[in-house]
Amino acid sequence: MVDAHQALPGDSAHYTITLVNDAPQTTEFVVRDRIPENATYIPGSATGGLFYVQENHELLGTVELKAEGMSIVTEALYGYIPLSQYTDPEPCPLGDCDEAAISLSGFDFYFYGKPVSDLVWSTNGFLRAGSEISNLSITNQNLPDSTAPNNLIAPLWADLDLNGCSLPGLTGAWYRLFASVEDIPFYIFEWENAALKSDSTACFTFQVWIKTGTDEIWFVYGPQTSTIDTATVGIENQDGSKGDTVYYNGTGSVPIEGSSLKVVRNDSQATFTYDLLIDANIGEDVINLVEATNTHTGTVMQASNIVQVGERIYLPTVMR
Repeated sequence: MVDAHQALPGDSAHYTITLVNDAPQTTEFVVRDRIPENATYIPGSATGGLFYVQENHELLGTVELKAEGMSIVTEALYGYIPLSQYTDPEPCPLGDCDEAAISLSGFDFYFYGKPVSDLVWSTNGFLRAGSEISNLSITNQNLPDSTAPNNLIAPLWADLDLNGCSLPGLTGAWYRLFASVEDIPFYIFEWENAALKSDSTACFTFQVWIKTGTDEIWFVYGPQTSTIDTATVGIENQDGSKGDTVYYNGTGSVPIEGSSLKVVRNDSQATFTYDLLIDANIGEDVINLVEATNTHTGTVMQASNIVQVGERIYLPTVMR
């Protein structure tokens, strides 16, 4: 971006480059701005880590933009779709669906800027990125919290029992499915009629949908027989230093039947600025082209700005 699209010979133009990382992983970018032949770099004006290479008449810079900021917003997906219509329930380890967890592998998605291939699936209403199956506390936390467990995707973290729902006709179970919906592949996890350990009549059904190859994650909420007080709805990174909680033990918005939440990335960005002296003649254009190369993928992004060099026209002031 340039602050003026018209100038006179000898004027200065102020340029701003804003680079946004919209990838799900931390990415390094190389920025190259070849100064037009009819303009001169003004020494000392570059900011943001750009430096001037005189022999090439260009500005260069390298920046690493993280993809670690994530938050939870209200956003619908497809609504609640019972997985029992498409697959059988997952057996609990040793037949115990209270305080149970399963370690799973073979996934392909991102969470807090890092690739995830392994997950731990807990009956207590959360997924843990990675393979560590220890320290899976039943005591929910207000995320982020450095206390284990960390690296959490928690649609409803509470002390739950999949064998505990005592209401007639409601049986606890959990399901997982890899499926394509409208040609979009998802990993889907469901807790069906998970009962509060402290109240067997309070039973909750909810899901996590993860779009493969991305960091797009949804929490989807199905039938509920009660409200819940002691629970966490949130996310947290690997060391518990970053996270977001939308509900914790009565504070925030408790999910209700039919609601959906989405985990979204807060894109990081970098800004560079510099000034050029316009050397062009009247009638010429100063065309500036900037490139940003993603060193992870090799993709090159380009943007250009044009400053038209002309004469100022002074109009007479007419007094009436």
